[in-house]
Amino acid sequence: WIDGKCYPLNFSQFSYPSYNQLNDLCPWHVTADDNTVDLQFTPYNGLFNKQSKGIIAVDFKQIFGVFSGVIIHQGTPLTIDNVTGFVEYQYIKW
Repeated sequence: WIDGKCYPLNFSQFSYPSYNQLNDLCPWHVTADDNTVDLQFTPYNGLFNKQSKGIIAVDFKQIFGVFSGVIIHQGTPLTIDNVTGFVEYQYIKW
């Protein structure tokens, strides 16, 4: 959102070191396929839920932290510095 208007971003990739490190609150890197997004996500807390009962399984992680980096909007770089947000990882089988 910029000045009250929503501007969509291109397809983005959320990268993290490995699945096993998600509970360790390791940094994530966010990029877009058109090179308009380059953000680092630094976690500070998270909600974690992993359950399996018969044919149903849930692995959910909601991780809170801050984003920093650059988003290019209509050719103009916008610096993002410690903006609070969250990322999610989820696997659901039923």
